[in-house]
Amino acid sequence: MNQFIHVKSLYFPSFCIFLQFLLSEGSNGVVHLLVVWRITKMTIAFQSAVFALIATSLILLN
Repeated sequence: MNQFIHVKSLYFPSFCIFLQFLLSEGSNGVVHLLVVWRITKMTIAFQSAVFALIATSLILLN
């Protein structure tokens, strides 16, 4: 079950945010902090990847 949640959170950020909401009620602060950190890390990585793709495309098109 935990592996299923981990895989879904990688591909569905909205599911991961929903999971964060569920965990914040009945869990300690460490789990909540780890989930928030994971969302932030994935968001920054995705934004960096998009920026690199756009920059590479602009360089190749010129």
